[in-house]
Amino acid sequence: MATYTSGITGPFSGKVGAVVGVNYKGKAVLRSVPKIRTKPATPGQLNQQAKMIKVMQLLSPIKELITIYFGTSVETRSRNNLAVSYYLTEVVYYQDDNLVVQYEKMMFAQGILQFLNNLACVIGAENTLQLTWNDNSIQGGTKSTDELIVVIYNPVKEEYIYYAPAAMRADTTATVALPTDFIGDNLFVYAFMASADGKSNSSSWCLGSFLVE
Repeated sequence: MATYTSGITGPFSGKVGAVVGVNYKGKAVLRSVPKIRTKPATPGQLNQQAKMIKVMQLLSPIKELITIYFGTSVETRSRNNLAVSYYLTEVVYYQDDNLVVQYEKMMFAQGILQFLNNLACVIGAENTLQLTWNDNSIQGGTKSTDELIVVIYNPVKEEYIYYAPAAMRADTTATVALPTDFIGDNLFVYAFMASADGKSNSSSWCLGSFLVE
């Protein structure tokens, strides 16, 4: 791959001979024309493709959070790229030829902001989640206005819901309503903190799995 500022006729897009001209992050880029695969994919390649498809199924519906809170993007790797890499190595794997998801390792944010102290989560009355914690806004780098973001994943229905924010750090309690059609399903609950100005956030944590009855 090569970048260029002007050619004989200036920047172009599309195929010319053995190269393709594209615009990548605002730069004119030349790439070799990809070779057409003639051999069938190996079992290992098919497994890796299936693994990637599963990762994208998990991340695509929640991309709005990933692109804001997952680590720090650099020139060559976006936050989404960082999340894909993490999920491929830590979340989705094969066991006896079966694709397995470690839901407890799923993350939606990575950062250095202080998390909450003694956060607890239980199923409450009237189809709700009840969260309680200690106010630790006196700790370095934290503020009472930091926002609690709660993410809920339903593996049965492959659906997410999230609350941003569900409460502030100083509130010490939050009540989160659950969809009525989640009754009877086992849910995974995650949470993380984000500053009110959006400039910093904590890593997300799995608070456990909960059966909605």
